[in-house]
This record gives sequence, C-alpha cells and structure tokens, in this order.
Amino acid sequence: MAIFREKGRWPLVRRLRWLRIGQYVLNVTIIGISAFLLAVLISNDAGLGGSVTMAIAVAGLTLILTGMQQCFGTRLAGYRRRGCLIFFIFFDLLCMGLQVPLVAVLAAAGLPVDCHGIAFGKDPFVFGESGRGLTPNFCAVPNTTFWLSIILILSYMYTLSLIIRQIVAVSRELKLLRQEEKDTASNERITAIMAAHQAPPRTWNRARPNQVETVDLRSEPVRAVDEPDVEAAVVPPADVVPPAAGPSAGEAPPPYISAQPVHDLATRLKKN
Repeated sequence: MAIFREKGRWPLVRRLRWLRIGQYVLNVTIIGISAFLLAVLISNDAGLGGSVTMAIAVAGLTLILTGMQQCFGTRLAGYRRRGCLIFFIFFDLLCMGLQVPLVAVLAAAGLPVDCHGIAFGKDPFVFGESGRGLTPNFCAVPNTTFWLSIILILSYMYTLSLIIRQIVAVSRELKLLRQEEKDTASNERITAIMAAHQAPPRTWNRARPNQVETVDLRSEPVRAVDEPDVEAAVVPPADVVPPAAGPSAGEAPPPYISAQPVHDLATRLKKN
C-alpha cells in the first residue's frame, strides 16, 4: 500500500487522530454527566421527558463508531486506504445524524435558556418551586450536553473535510506509484530488447588472428623408420694421418710467387 511522506507540522493523519481523541473525551463526558443526572432524577421519582436517556444512548453509539474508526485507522492503516476512508465518511455522517436529533430534542426542552421540558417532580431542590423543569444547578448538566453535542457536530464536519483531503492525497499517491511501475516495466523491456540484439562478447579464441588447425593423429598409419648405414658411419683409425694440406712437389707455384729468389738463396748456401 502507498506510504507517502507527511509534510508540515500537523499532517492530515495526525490531525485526524487528535480529533478522534477529542471526540472520545466529549462523548465520555456526555455519558458521564447524563448518567449522573439520570441517577438523581430516578432517586427523586421524577418524570423523565426522554432527553436524558436519549443523550446517553446517542453518546454511547457515537463513541462506539468513533472507536471503530480510530482502531481501523491506526491499527489497520485505514487512513492510508481509500476504501477505509470512504467508510469513515459514512461513519462520520452517521454520527452527525445521531447528534442532530439530540440537539433538536434538547432545544425543544427549552435549552439553552431553561430546562422546563427535561423532567418534573416534587422536590423543590431539584425541580424548583413549580415542580417542572430543573433548578440552575441541575440544569447545567443538560445545558452542557447541548453545547457539547454542537461541538461534536462541528468536529465531525471537520473530520469529514480531512478525510476527503486524505482520499485525494492517497489517490494522487496511487497514481504516482502506478506511473512509476509503468516506467520501470518499460525500462526493463527496453533493456531486455537491447540485450537480445547485442553482439556476443569476444572470447580469447575468437580474438586470436591465426587459428591453428589440429589434426587427430590417432587415425594416421604408423610408418617404419629406415635404419642408418653402419659402414658409412665408421670412424677411421687414429694412426692414419691424412696428408698435409699444401701444394705438392710436382706442382708449379702460383703465378704470383716468383721462383728466382729461392734459387739464388740455395746457391749462396752451397758456396759457404
């Protein structure tokens, strides 16, 4: 579910929670003071006009509805779900619908001026000298109920406006999330298409300029190797000295060596 950032010092959800707490307090106060007045009237054998018991019943129902809204809104994240917020609108309308007849009945009993239609009895301390209505001390109880009911109606109207604003905020956030999901799906699809049309990576064998062809020699026939010639490889004996290199006695000297100086040198040696 959408979880969005709450901006401002008093965001909508926080204001709704504090308003629900205030509605708790008002309803409990109405129930408490109305129950006290009802106990006093019953103990004095008073005739009830129905406004006191109606105030207790209406305050009890609105307290239950408000508690359900607070539980669903905080425990089950109902303030962030559009369906729960729509149900909260109907609950607030129902609470307002319960408070309006109560205010009408109290106004018909003379409130906020007097309490002539609340109850009647014989005790002058409670009902006055005429025996109809309530003395100012006891008339403050239904008068307080009257004004608290009006405050409750205004508070439920304010919570209705906040819930409508919260529905708009949640709808906007859902729209942004759906658009983000569409963009993400589109990007993933584009990435998959690009990966499908991309050339495969170059491997080490594909990068070599010259490919070496390998031949399976297991299928080639084995050829016999010729034996070497033993006689041709015999080494001559060591006492045989090869003739010295140089010109022989019968050979003529090279044309660039003169024989005359050698003959003159031999003649001189013989004379000596």
